Amino acid sequence: MKALLTFCALVLLAGALSAQPVLDTLWTRAFPELGTSAFTDLCPSFDGGLVGTGWRIAGEDTFSQHKDMIVVQTDARGNTEWTFAIEGTAPDDTIWTGTSICQTEDSSYLILAQRRDHTKSVNEIVKVDRHGELVWQRAYNPFDFEIGMTIARTSDHAFIIATQAEIPDSEYCPWCALLQKIDSDGNLIWSHTYEDWCSWIVNRAIPSSDSGCVVVGYTDYPLVFKVDRDGNLLWQHEYYDQPIRYPIDMAETTDSYVVMGPSDTYGPASSYLFRIGFDGEPRNVVNFRVDGDRDENCHRIYRTPDGGFILGGNAMYDAGDRQPLLLIKAGADLFIQWRTVTDGENYMYGNAFCPLPDGKYALGGEAHTHGTGAFFGFAALYGPAANQVNVRSVVPSVLSLGQNYPNPFNPVTEIGFDLPRTMPVSLSVFDILGRQVTSLASGVLTSGHHVVGFDGSALPSGVYVYRLSTPGAVHNRKMLLLK
Repeated sequence: MKALLTFCALVLLAGALSAQPVLDTLWTRAFPELGTSAFTDLCPSFDGGLVGTGWRIAGEDTFSQHKDMIVVQTDARGNTEWTFAIEGTAPDDTIWTGTSICQTEDSSYLILAQRRDHTKSVNEIVKVDRHGELVWQRAYNPFDFEIGMTIARTSDHAFIIATQAEIPDSEYCPWCALLQKIDSDGNLIWSHTYEDWCSWIVNRAIPSSDSGCVVVGYTDYPLVFKVDRDGNLLWQHEYYDQPIRYPIDMAETTDSYVVMGPSDTYGPASSYLFRIGFDGEPRNVVNFRVDGDRDENCHRIYRTPDGGFILGGNAMYDAGDRQPLLLIKAGADLFIQWRTVTDGENYMYGNAFCPLPDGKYALGGEAHTHGTGAFFGFAALYGPAANQVNVRSVVPSVLSLGQNYPNPFNPVTEIGFDLPRTMPVSLSVFDILGRQVTSLASGVLTSGHHVVGFDGSALPSGVYVYRLSTPGAVHNRKMLLLK
């Protein structure tokens, strides 16, 4: 009876979503054929549609814990084309979950899957072709307890797997970051662990343009570290003074990385972006302040063709009776250009988000029915220009002085800084002996992001210091002039 009631609730709600697309989307589709299910990641298909991975609850009892890993491909209108599954088994309580998916160059998909039973939790990589047929399935398990986070294709035609792993018998740092690199045939190229005096928690690995990889996560503080193409650690930074709880995702630009995560402040939840250089040094931070009585949580960030950024996630109102989908578009300066809140009738958790080649965006996850406890996987498609609501200029929450760019420079460079409010400002340049070379800005400036140019053509090569002075604060940074 319980299974029948759940099935009826799924069919009714799925029909409502299919018949009347939720506001702002080109289409929104439920997948009742999967039963109780959820999508955890999405990517474009090779046929103009979507491919999603996640899980479904298996067996006659829809509230059992025997989960199947699923991969589902849709066409451009959201109609299911095929479904692939690895089934969990009841005798040994095996649970399968797909956590991340990416395309391969031979028109297949690699899925990072987690297999868990009473004794261990480990990762496996599953390769499925474009028709939903299994190509191969492999495991790489140096530890007995692993939480697979992401798999992504690198610029040297390989794949990076990012995992949070538990170190056996460790008294002080039980968690480490585990990175593994494989080729498209599943052969292991290298495997490295990264740890320090405290536990490293991994959220996401982003392949960099130099064939390396940047990883975002946290210890007691936000953490970012970078490795080269062979897995050697290049640098690591903990950000003690950033108003961010923990980094969730990151995007690479031509001169920096942009890190995204939830705010570590009181009041409605919102997201922060902060920019770091290719050396990990912080530059500036922007808070996406919330309009109205809702929390806003972004889960993924991508760079857009215009040099800006698109963020996808969900919002929640104080009443807690609905959870709308959320898209935020930011410019290259990290300030909001528009925000779209898709406020449907159901509780939707949009944790899977990806851009499509034609400029559209897909957002998916799981949707809940009111009063029944039933939930199911869903996907929604947005056009390139979604409805733009709640557009407003975002004021930086903290005073910050960014690293000049380019650096080293010859002879021109730019210096950026953020002001949380209107205030008197002095920006000056000094030589290494502390003598003032020039004044770049002096007077009262309004709140927001400011960029000032500096021309060093009349100066000799060397290290110079630029100083931002405001009432109650002085910030200094070094820059190198090379002729």
